[in-house]
Formats: sequence, structure tokens, C-alpha cells
Amino acid sequence: MKFDTPIVQTTFQSPLGTMIIAATAKGLAGLWFEG
Repeated sequence: MKFDTPIVQTTFQSPLGTMIIAATAKGLAGLWFEG
């Protein structure tokens, strides 16, 4: 699978644990809990 749009990600420390947030120029691509 090839994506033309780059995907960037960062982590966020929430009260429920570490979350991984991914986004493209078009908006939110995904949101996961680490582990």
C-alpha cells in the first residue's frame, strides 16, 4: 500500500495512559493507546 500524504505522529500522556496520535494534512488518521 502506498500513501501519497505523509503521516506524522506524536505521543500524549493522558490520565488513562500514553496515547499515540497520527495525522495527515487532511486531519486525524488514528488515535491509539500504547501497548
